Amino acid sequence: MLRPKTPRIGIVRLDQPRTAKTAVLGDLVAPQSLQGVAPQSLQGSESLSQTDIIYRRAEGYTFSVCVSGHPVNAPDQLQLTRGEVRIRGTQGDPQHLFEVGGNQPPCARNPSFTEPWVVNGRAVGVVYIYLPELILANLKQTLAELRELECRCLSSSCGFMANINSFCAARSGMPTLMSTLDLLPTLLLSLPPEDVILVLTSNGTNFKRHAETLIPPHVPLKRLRVCGLEQVRGFGAEVASGTTVDPLLAEAGIVGAVVEAFTATAPSPIGLCAPAARAAQILPAILAYPSSQRCDSTRVHRAARWRVALAP
Repeated sequence: MLRPKTPRIGIVRLDQPRTAKTAVLGDLVAPQSLQGVAPQSLQGSESLSQTDIIYRRAEGYTFSVCVSGHPVNAPDQLQLTRGEVRIRGTQGDPQHLFEVGGNQPPCARNPSFTEPWVVNGRAVGVVYIYLPELILANLKQTLAELRELECRCLSSSCGFMANINSFCAARSGMPTLMSTLDLLPTLLLSLPPEDVILVLTSNGTNFKRHAETLIPPHVPLKRLRVCGLEQVRGFGAEVASGTTVDPLLAEAGIVGAVVEAFTATAPSPIGLCAPAARAAQILPAILAYPSSQRCDSTRVHRAARWRVALAP
């Protein structure tokens, strides 16, 4: 196979019911997100605007499976739980098809077995159930496909995939960074010992519940502060359901949450790590160019004076 002229980045996404999600600026599914944004040092053949983002989903690898998975015994082994995808309607409906990703057409789901989705004694849909061994096989196949597509590196669309970074690196054979949480040790080394790091996440409750499997070893928890965005309008519910984030509506809420966290940690300086990828896309521009119509610009300017080590 000839090596593609355009650099390729492989992105692993979570399995979920098909939704009416559209591409918005700041989301890597939108081509315009990578146009004209590459720094001068990257202009030319390696420019971000000329990079192919290759998305793939592993059938059955849902968010609940993601947060519970962790390596066992060896880096290329993984312990998973049973996965479920609940979809209203009947199996023949278009929304029951599985979205592989990229330009691949949707296909019929192939679960371990199915059960009726019953609500108040009435069947409203189908529960697609995936046993751990099937999910593991699907995940291995997804990584193999991305390798065969000549991707140069591997990442994910969910910061909670930090717990399978070593597995994906071993199985894909390519440079792997499944979550910016894996950059926490580097960020700590780059900051004075009195600094703390704000971890910006789409769901603070889930993050704290699974922190032990998400935070890299040797990262002291006292150096971290968690900022959950699950209540932010235009962002929290949309991320949870996999639908389109409203960037304009979300800006004020996200920046407000960050500024509140900055203020709460004062006078300690603070760094920032953002495994919530879509939030990370919004923050840099807001902190640099605050608008009084979106939030309190005085507070944002004050926050922007702190050291911010953004890991989008």
